[in-house]
Amino acid sequence: MATRTEQCDLNLAVFCGQGDIQRAVFAPGSLEQAFRLSREAFNLAAEFHVPVFILTDQYFLDSSCNTPGSDLSDFTVERHLVEASPGYRRYGDTESGVSPRSVPGFGEEFAGADSHEHDEVGHADEDFDLRARMVEKRLRKMRGITGKTIRPLLEGPDDYRNLVVSWGSTYHIVAEAVERSGLKGTTHLHFDQVFPLHPDTAAYLKKGEEGCGRRGKRHRTVRGPCPEGLRT
Repeated sequence: MATRTEQCDLNLAVFCGQGDIQRAVFAPGSLEQAFRLSREAFNLAAEFHVPVFILTDQYFLDSSCNTPGSDLSDFTVERHLVEASPGYRRYGDTESGVSPRSVPGFGEEFAGADSHEHDEVGHADEDFDLRARMVEKRLRKMRGITGKTIRPLLEGPDDYRNLVVSWGSTYHIVAEAVERSGLKGTTHLHFDQVFPLHPDTAAYLKKGEEGCGRRGKRHRTVRGPCPEGLRT
């Protein structure tokens, strides 16, 4: 069934929730990446106080393979907690947009949380100016999240004309197809993180030829909608 690898939940993961919620979305293409990205997801959520999604599908979860043992020497659990000392503000307005996070009992100052709009201490407040300031603060988190985006995997010649792009569980399938096709000037670009996209994404795509691949011709990087009658 095509639904075993269907990727229809991407928009839900990227856009669900209130408009000012920042997030990251991973879609591992291999079991090794799933293991490593799970650690990255927890550390990223702890550092930026945002939800991090890991997308899989039935094909990925039903697959099995032999993998080499994982090197855990560089695996760390990042807490990103601060002690609530006098003057502590749970939702302090910072340049990075990331406020200091403490937990109850860690320090002598009050450490609270609120799901409604709030002031810097955490008290619910419906002041319009405060609301705008807090939304802008949360939006600034994306700069830091983007700075930690995982670079996509580029497999093939650097001087490619044709670029095949994949993400998620289709990695092994597409990589094998590109390799066995034997097409010259064709490279495979795979994304294990689909939001936010790596800053170099546009540069990768622009290196490929523009336009849509007509039937019988090589497929090429597509930017914009294809005219009717053409396929990508």
